[in-house]
Parts: sequence; structure tokens; C-alpha cells
Amino acid sequence: MESDRSAAWCGTGEKQKQASHQGVECGVSCGVESVPHSDFECVVETEDLFLLVYGERVTVLQKKDLAAGDPRDFSSMMAENITKYAVVSFAEQGRAAK
Repeated sequence: MESDRSAAWCGTGEKQKQASHQGVECGVSCGVESVPHSDFECVVETEDLFLLVYGERVTVLQKKDLAAGDPRDFSSMMAENITKYAVVSFAEQGRAAK
């Protein structure tokens, strides 16, 4: 089921990264490429950011740079569309190591 949820991140200069139910626009050295959800190998979410892994690339999206939308909506949308989605909490790992 397609959703109307979307998100936009502030980028360098006037550039923004966009995400929707169709995929994510990721910055590359020569501009922006649209990456469909099916091309993502995995997504890792931490307290502060999202790591989107596709091909031989990783795109880092900081939650604090979100310009439109809600990180929780983006998280839900990505988890619904990408099989390998992991939430990592470093605070829990730190406590376990003590």
C-alpha cells in the first residue's frame, strides 16, 4: 500500500535529499540519483541518523537536518519498504559492556 508520507533533508547549499514511498534521492559526486527501495541492501537507524546502504555506497541522513516531514514517519516508511532495517542503540551497548 502506497503512503503519502515523505521527508526532505537539508543538503549542501540549496540541495535537498527527498524520500517518498517510491524511493530516496541520494547525493553523489555528479549530482543526485534516485534510488528505489528495492536497491537498498539495508538501512540502519541510530538515535541521531539514518545510514542507507545501496550498491557500494552509504548515504548518511542526520535527523537534525530534516527539513520537512517527521523522522518517525520516515523510519516507518523505510521499515515497511526495506527488508533489512535495523535500529541500533549505542547507549544500550555501552551499558551492556560495563
